Amino acid sequence: MTRWTCPRCDREFGSANQSHTCIPGCTVDATFAGRPPALRAVYDGEPFVHVLPEGRWPATGATLGSNAAHLQVAADPHAGRAVVVCALDNLVKGAAGQAIQIANLMLGLPETAGLTAHGVSP
Repeated sequence: MTRWTCPRCDREFGSANQSHTCIPGCTVDATFAGRPPALRAVYDGEPFVHVLPEGRWPATGATLGSNAAHLQVAADPHAGRAVVVCALDNLVKGAAGQAIQIANLMLGLPETAGLTAHGVSP
C-alpha cells in the first residue's frame, strides 16, 4: 500500500487513491469542539451523505459502487485549520449517480430511486 502526505497540511493518507483539498482561510479555534455535531446536523436526513463517528476516517472501499459520500472533520491545532475528508465513488456519486439523482428529483420520483447508499466493499 502506498502512503502519501499532503504537502500543505501534513496529513498522511493510507492510499495513493485518496485525495483531499486544503481550503485556505478555513481556521479553527477553541470553539471548534462544537463543529462536528453541527456538520452532522447539516447533513442529517440526507440519504447519501454520512458524517462518520469521531475517530473513523472515510475509506474509498466503503463507498465503492454507491452514491454515498462519507465525511469526517477534525481540527489541526498545529496549523489552526479544520480538515474535512470525503470519500466517494467518482463514477457513481461523481457522474452517473449524480445524473440519476437529479433526474429523480426533476421527475418527482424519490431521490433515492435506483441508487444505493451502501458500498459493495465491507
